Amino acid sequence: MPKGRPATRKIIRTVTAVLLATLLVGRFFTTAHAASELAAPQIRAQSPSPFPRPAALESSINFWVKAFTEWSERDFIVHDRNNVSLIYQKFHMPGDGAPTGEEVEWANAYLKAKYGDILNRLATGQQPIGWEEQRVAAMFKGQSPSAFARAAQNLRVQQGLSEQFHDSLLRSRYYRPKMEQVFTRAGLPPQLVALASVESGFSARVRSSAGALGIWQFTRSTGREFLKITRYRDDRLDPVRSTEAAAQLLQSNYQALGSWPLAITAYNYGTAGMERAAADFGSDYMKIVQN
Repeated sequence: MPKGRPATRKIIRTVTAVLLATLLVGRFFTTAHAASELAAPQIRAQSPSPFPRPAALESSINFWVKAFTEWSERDFIVHDRNNVSLIYQKFHMPGDGAPTGEEVEWANAYLKAKYGDILNRLATGQQPIGWEEQRVAAMFKGQSPSAFARAAQNLRVQQGLSEQFHDSLLRSRYYRPKMEQVFTRAGLPPQLVALASVESGFSARVRSSAGALGIWQFTRSTGREFLKITRYRDDRLDPVRSTEAAAQLLQSNYQALGSWPLAITAYNYGTAGMERAAADFGSDYMKIVQN
């Protein structure tokens, strides 16, 4: 869980966590729970959900559900960074198994170059040539050529995650029951355990490029607020202790922000940053995301 920083790409990234916690949780419970455990979600469904599903996020929801459950690790989807529902192509890398680093780099470079060239040519006001340019032009029907130029700078490639998500569900069986107990004792919705799939895929020794470590991806600085971290002991690697710390942090976020969508986003973005955003936009989650 990296420290918060006010960058648009950070907000967009953390929206993924919100979507998964509020929406994929249904799939998470259905896949990972035994049939005898399915009654609890059905009972909870009778009460108002603490995880609202804004209609304005529906297209983003569909994108990330596909990324985590349908698109394979050999699928590469080139899309608009801010409007993820604006998909230019799903490219499937020939071959079997996980793609190599070189293949991933090639797919990213190829797709960005291909659609960057198309968008930049259309930005000059020229008529589209060929079916691919015509298809892209139709996606911007009624917009000025400057829209193509902006889109050319906003290309992003998302690799499919279904295999990773499947593996995280399998690993979750070893941790989920105890984690749910910890969250329930702390007064948190047990569905929030799904966040661990977003953070680490339920892998206890994952380390991020920012130095976040463990199932709940605590950085050293934030972890020290809740855990013992020394040269000889690092509780971030302890599934139970780190889950207790995650519950404390999420509870603190909720008390400060008043809603689970804001509290979940603050888990990655930082509580202080979300408090400023909530103050600026009246705790309206969609306004926060859009701005």
